[in-house]
Amino acid sequence: MKTFRYLAVIFLCVGIASAVAGPANIELQPSPAPADQNSHDIFSYETTYTFNSDFKESKLGDGDSLYDDFSYDHRFLITGKWYLRLGVEYERYDFNGTDNGLPDHVQAAYGHIAFEYVVKDFPGIGIELILEFTFRITLAVMRSTFR
Repeated sequence: MKTFRYLAVIFLCVGIASAVAGPANIELQPSPAPADQNSHDIFSYETTYTFNSDFKESKLGDGDSLYDDFSYDHRFLITGKWYLRLGVEYERYDFNGTDNGLPDHVQAAYGHIAFEYVVKDFPGIGIELILEFTFRITLAVMRSTFR
């Protein structure tokens, strides 16, 4: 009986304390803005080395080749999911061990300008303009045909 009396007193005290404390203050917080799910900086690098190999036509001989490609683009948010993408790209082919008239180096530089609709880092639709500047360097070695 004493246990029941103590339990009733505890429940009564807790009830009176919560009634005197008043209603709980609940402040509604605005939901946070959704985070942008798209990458703004896009970086790509690729390299390929071909060991001593012959060309399609055997009269051109054989040689090593090295290919490098570097590109960087940045997306600027215009509105909603529409982005303006600006970037640069550099490509280079190096040929070694060839004495067949091919250039030693072929290089190209590009500028990218694009207007894209991007969802979850994937451009769904867009238009892109690529500006290209290509150049080559030939190191000729003069050989005497007379012996």
